[in-house]
Amino acid sequence: MPRPYKSDYPSFGFATESWERRQYYALRKAVFCDEQGIFTGSDADDIDQTALPIVAVATCGGMLDRVVGAVRIDRRRPGVWYGSRLCVADDYRKLTRFGMGGLFDDRRTVSPFDQSIGSGLISKAVSTAKARGCRQFFANVPLQYVRF
Repeated sequence: MPRPYKSDYPSFGFATESWERRQYYALRKAVFCDEQGIFTGSDADDIDQTALPIVAVATCGGMLDRVVGAVRIDRRRPGVWYGSRLCVADDYRKLTRFGMGGLFDDRRTVSPFDQSIGSGLISKAVSTAKARGCRQFFANVPLQYVRF
């Protein structure tokens, strides 16, 4: 039986389209409610009202296909930003070598050791916050992922 298709070229950007936002919240629910059991029913909270949703979207035939990673960032006070709700679809957690489309506007390259959907999302989150005036960036990270 052939293995399911997995894109090697995710695109990193902001969840601006309605389908991206639906899949962004569905992925968060799948990871934080269904898989990890941290929340019941939904992980949405008041921060979602002002947070900037960042997504990794897998492509198929050069077209955006589905959200495979998500994180949100928000400004709590001038210069102080937070990142939270980082998650990656189960079938994309082991993807470590891929194109970095949309990650950096200045076309910088990323070390092969840093190429994962999660690290790409972190880079996009931090660089976006910095471009918007961030001087301090904090993240809520579960203990088992601190090393990451």
